[in-house]
Amino acid sequence: MKAARYIKWSAISIGAVVLFLLFFSHAMCPAGQCSDVSGWSISGDIARMLGFYEDVELPDEVNVLVIGVDSRKGSDTVHCDAIHMVHIDLVDETMHFVNVPRGTFSYIPGQPPEEQYLANVCDYIDVDTFVERVNVITGYEADYRVQVGFSQAQGLLRALDFNPTTTLQYLRHRQSYAIGDPQRSYNQSIFLSDLVMNRMDIVDSIPLPARFALFKLVDTDMSHSFADALYSWLANSDIPGDTERITHATKPAWTPVAFEMRFDEENAEEQLQSLHKVLRYYDPSFKVSDLQSILKNYIDEHVASSYSKLVNGDLVGARESLDFVTDQQLWHQVEDASSRKELMVEVAVLDSSIVWYESYQQDRALGLATTLIGLLELEEESAPSILKIKTHLTELLEDRT
Repeated sequence: MKAARYIKWSAISIGAVVLFLLFFSHAMCPAGQCSDVSGWSISGDIARMLGFYEDVELPDEVNVLVIGVDSRKGSDTVHCDAIHMVHIDLVDETMHFVNVPRGTFSYIPGQPPEEQYLANVCDYIDVDTFVERVNVITGYEADYRVQVGFSQAQGLLRALDFNPTTTLQYLRHRQSYAIGDPQRSYNQSIFLSDLVMNRMDIVDSIPLPARFALFKLVDTDMSHSFADALYSWLANSDIPGDTERITHATKPAWTPVAFEMRFDEENAEEQLQSLHKVLRYYDPSFKVSDLQSILKNYIDEHVASSYSKLVNGDLVGARESLDFVTDQQLWHQVEDASSRKELMVEVAVLDSSIVWYESYQQDRALGLATTLIGLLELEEESAPSILKIKTHLTELLEDRT
């Protein structure tokens, strides 16, 4: 049995449309708030560039395909392991989740029989072909795509006040179920609908800069203004107060029928232990390993390498080393809050320095640092960390030598 993997950019649909709509919403500024945002936070120019102030006319229906990927953000080659099509009817005020198990047969030319399944279409062919096949299977044509990776999911769950580790272990689990992945896919779908019912108040408490930052970290072709308008509609609809308005289905139709089970947030450890107990019955050697120390060593190695190369004037090498951390957004995977904040400061300092000395372009140098300041707004006692980044940026941008 495989131990739990925290380093792998693994497939998970936990950042599905509900998380997307919940986080990347409410772009309108409360009275005076936008004008008071720090220069190292989100500026009005950036907000306008991202489309926060655009007027949006919502359609009668919208379909959002959510893909859990195990590849780096922005990669052309991805492994699409979690597949959820969400159909939203704005006239009848309903949401319908259609889940497609990753192992659903899908022909891939030139590959052996064991590789002929839907998740591999993204890797062996391309994402567009994958989307076309999902459209046929689900009966809905995707209007928008949202790709979410493991690190992004951790950050989103943490912001929603979940324990990311136990929650993802539950949502990724499949080995204990008689029907395997169809049950896992259905569990994820149920979890997402529960977010609509139970997490709106937490979303409303998230600071505006953090929402901006989270939006920038997700791969999607949906504009923020559209997501904001859709969220506002959802919040004012009858859906959050009526479970009958949210339905679930698994396709293709011949897929084994899953039973309804829910994540027990208050007793998550006990729930996981009961699932793992089944595995240990068949394989006494099964265990879930804590890989945090391995993750930390991996990050420290690349951060130190990047810093060393930067000091020696090797900007290309410094960027290559740091990309191992930034491409996968590994700070989200660090469980210890103090270590996580320290890493975010280190990444902000390194990234902004590399970009600045490459280009001397302020907007580019502020890019990731601005995002990390927004994310630090979600962390408790983060003011010292934010101040370190702001101080560094102030000093950096004065240096044109």
